[in-house]
Amino acid sequence: MAFTYVTLVRRYLLPSGAPATGKVRITPTQPMVNANTTVAAPVETVLDVEGDLTVLVAANTDPETLPADPRVAYRVVEDITGQARRSYLIEVPHDAGDEIDLSSLAELQPASPLVPVAPVVNTDGDPGRRIFVGSNAPASPTVGDVWISPV
Repeated sequence: MAFTYVTLVRRYLLPSGAPATGKVRITPTQPMVNANTTVAAPVETVLDVEGDLTVLVAANTDPETLPADPRVAYRVVEDITGQARRSYLIEVPHDAGDEIDLSSLAELQPASPLVPVAPVVNTDGDPGRRIFVGSNAPASPTVGDVWISPV
């Protein structure tokens, strides 16, 4: 099986209702592979005169796409003239049709792995407590462990 390609579309308008100008860059968060194809490069598209975005990307939910866990996301960076730069993560489903409105896709929360960053051994040789950093609580904390969650 090979990648399923999906056309992402979106119309960007200014608060006045006039078509926006600018560009949108869509980049996989890491290379993804399906069959003999690797997708790793960013795709950058300039909005047309109507403020429309039309860009073809490989879906990142095909069953044979690797890596599968955690799944690769796409980082979208919107550089719209006169607006603050906007950056967010999305998933492009393989089974939602040939064309998807970019604004209809849910923004993903960045993955923050839970990592023990400071194992300690007490002076008496007993294992010490751990310091975890991540968005999710530790699965099996021990009394005295510390969990730091980024804001």
